[in-house]
Amino acid sequence: MKQEITNYILNNQIINDYFNKVDDTNKSDFKQHIYLIIFEMMNDDIKWLRMQDLYKRNELGKFIVGIINNQLKSNNSSFTKQYKSKTTIYKDIEEKADEQISSINTAILVFQIIKELQNIYCVDAVLYKLYRGIDPITDELKEPMTYQQIQKLIGINYQAVRSSVIKTEKHLKNIISYDSYL
Repeated sequence: MKQEITNYILNNQIINDYFNKVDDTNKSDFKQHIYLIIFEMMNDDIKWLRMQDLYKRNELGKFIVGIINNQLKSNNSSFTKQYKSKTTIYKDIEEKADEQISSINTAILVFQIIKELQNIYCVDAVLYKLYRGIDPITDELKEPMTYQQIQKLIGINYQAVRSSVIKTEKHLKNIISYDSYL
């Protein structure tokens, strides 16, 4: 009976179709993992009786497809813990590297902006720094301010703040390419 069920499992078209839906990076590992689970079940007397019953009722294919789905989709499955967690670790490292690169690019951009603002009329430079969240005195990064907040802080007309920031931004865009950073 074990040989008959083994042949059924290995040659079942539905099960094989499900294996073909798995991404190529882990396909062979996943297939081996599922077969290992199934053959371990065959060595457990209670699970073996259940498998025989499912086979007789022609429901063993559905049962195995359920195992496949569980192993693929569950975050707690043995397959996920053994194989996918390694992929997740690499993705985490890649994301952290991207964040660090983005942080470095932003720091470079801020440095370029601060350097270029030294060549602009002082009031425009201060208003722009406040708008972008750069401390006008220490050049440290802080929370950006809105036009209204700058107006209340300095006491300059809202429209004057807005037009100064827009004029400064246009000037900086001509000199520094930073649309993708800010």
